[in-house]
Amino acid sequence: MNSVNTALESGARLAALDAADPRAYRDTMGLFATGVTVITMASGDEYHGMTANAVMSVSLAPPLVAVSIALDSFSNRFIRRARGFSVNILGKDDIGVALGFARPAARGEELFGEEVVLGPTGDPVLDGAIAHVGCSLRSVYEEGDHAIVVGHVDALLRDERSSRPLVFFGGRFSSTTCHACVVDGDLTEVLHSLHLV
Repeated sequence: MNSVNTALESGARLAALDAADPRAYRDTMGLFATGVTVITMASGDEYHGMTANAVMSVSLAPPLVAVSIALDSFSNRFIRRARGFSVNILGKDDIGVALGFARPAARGEELFGEEVVLGPTGDPVLDGAIAHVGCSLRSVYEEGDHAIVVGHVDALLRDERSSRPLVFFGGRFSSTTCHACVVDGDLTEVLHSLHLV
């Protein structure tokens, strides 16, 4: 019969943290590397955008994506009025774009400039984005202090060049240096090649 120990009893390198501590929770979840996106939306002739890394593909059939948005944010109120949104996947050189759209007080022309380029679903397409995913609003679920907004994918635009994505890890931006890494043996080597450790 196998002996069962908890992670803390077994001498693992993992340290116990207070799960109720927001800083500990945020820092721990920050160890999960993500891509960086800007969610854009339009309501009439008003445009808005927000930086987001809590974005995921939900389903292939039908094609669905989800984004998590703070309940008390202007973005949450705007996206419900807009009834749709687009996910602009940022490339490695778009740190300035990510930081600009991360400012809660920024609005309209300050973010998009005077000339707004609209995608097939009517939402702004960001210059430099390596992909643009246009969605119609499908459903909204409120959990904790965030809304999980699900959209039906209605349009896809993709940069045909082999652009590298912007990555967020440990509270910092990075980019990948390889287009396809095969994990064979030492995962640390792969993470080093991705500039993640």
